[in-house]
Amino acid sequence: MITTAQRRLMWLLVIGQSAVFVGLALYPINSITIRLPMVALAFTWWANVVALVWPRRRWRWAVAGLPLAVGLVLLLPGRVVDTADLRARMVTALKRYDGVTYVWGGENTFGIDCSGLVRRARMDAEWSYAFVHLDAGAIRRALSLWWFDQSALAMGQLDRGTTVQLGDVANLATCPQDRYLPGDFAILGGVHVVAALGEGTWIEADPSAEKVLILPPGSDNSWLKQKATLVRWTVLHER
Repeated sequence: MITTAQRRLMWLLVIGQSAVFVGLALYPINSITIRLPMVALAFTWWANVVALVWPRRRWRWAVAGLPLAVGLVLLLPGRVVDTADLRARMVTALKRYDGVTYVWGGENTFGIDCSGLVRRARMDAEWSYAFVHLDAGAIRRALSLWWFDQSALAMGQLDRGTTVQLGDVANLATCPQDRYLPGDFAILGGVHVVAALGEGTWIEADPSAEKVLILPPGSDNSWLKQKATLVRWTVLHER
């Protein structure tokens, strides 16, 4: 039997765990040293809440069964992807990060880098798509992106089959627009990523400018003048 004092301490622990989890989630840099504590905190938070609500039968089974419910959702079959819709959601997500501060390794609105911008926009688009289309496959893709890091170089090298190459071009400033679609991206020198918004407009997290920039047609940004490898997310690649 849990005493009143113990119950109070456990509630304080749950509140503290929640605060730490939110802090880790808001921290811009996504790394294994952030992801593992988040998973551990989520599990211990759930265990503590189960212990707290156990005397209340109605809440007991609702909270205890939460992991099972989540697991069952994740095991549901995925649906055929509406590539046009997912691509549009990606472009919308990319634009949302315009002006965000550049932080190496960052992947959220508190700081983001070039590969993080492209990955984060894809994750945001997948979550939105999953909610609207009730697609468990989109949830799994978003979680996989969150869990596995990808540098600009890895994204260009078809890391884990998540991307496909569309070919090399002399530069993006003069690249014909029929070579790529909105939501595609380009790897420059193996170290930088810029994403296509459509109609010759690109977006990037620029380390020199220290923020995310939208580059309209005719921009004199030096990245657009370099040799580039065009890349597309595999999920958007029409077969």
